[in-house]
Amino acid sequence: MNRTHLALVFTLGIFFLPIIFLIWDENVDPPFISNSIYDFLVYKLIPVLAGILSIIFFAFSYRKYKSCSHYQQQMKHQFEDQGKFRSTLGMIFLPVLVYGWIWAAIGAPIKLWAYYSVNEYWSKEYHLSKVESCGSDYEYECTRLTFLDLDSNNKHSVRWYYDKSSLMKVRNKNINVIGEQGYFGYIINGLEW
Repeated sequence: MNRTHLALVFTLGIFFLPIIFLIWDENVDPPFISNSIYDFLVYKLIPVLAGILSIIFFAFSYRKYKSCSHYQQQMKHQFEDQGKFRSTLGMIFLPVLVYGWIWAAIGAPIKLWAYYSVNEYWSKEYHLSKVESCGSDYEYECTRLTFLDLDSNNKHSVRWYYDKSSLMKVRNKNINVIGEQGYFGYIINGLEW
C-alpha cells in the first residue's frame, strides 16, 4: 500500500468512523446513565477541544488569507456568492460542528463500549420524576424516563422500551434501577418498583 492509499484510508476513517458510531449508537440506543468522568469528558473536555480546534482553523485561515492572494480572491468570491450573513453564520457554527464530530468520535463509542462490555453488578435508588412517550421516530413501546439522583440531585434521561403502561403508574415514586457499572457510567438492565 503506498502513501496515497494510506492517506485515503486515514481520511475516510477520520470522517466516516464517527458517522458509523453515531448510527450504531442510535440503533442500539443503550440505556446509559453517565457518571462524573463521562460528564467531565462530554461537557468540559470536548467543548474545550472543539474551541481549540476552531481557533487553530481560524488562525490558519487568517494566516493563509494574509499571505496568499489566490486564497484572498477565493474568500472574497465565497462571501460574494453566499452572502456575508450566510458565510459568517457558517463560521460561527463551526465550533458546534466540531463538537458534534468529536462527540460522535469519542462519546458514542464510550456508551457502546459500556453497553457491550460485562461489568460489575450495580443497583441504586432513583426518583422517577418524568415518564413521557418518545417521539414518532421511535417504536410504540418507547418511553423517555427522567430519573432524579437522590444523592446529587442530578437528572438523567434515558429511553426505555419495556413496561410502558406500568411505568406511567409509578411516576413521582422512588424506583430501584438495576444494571452494570462501567468506568464512564451505568447501563440499565432492569427497573424495580
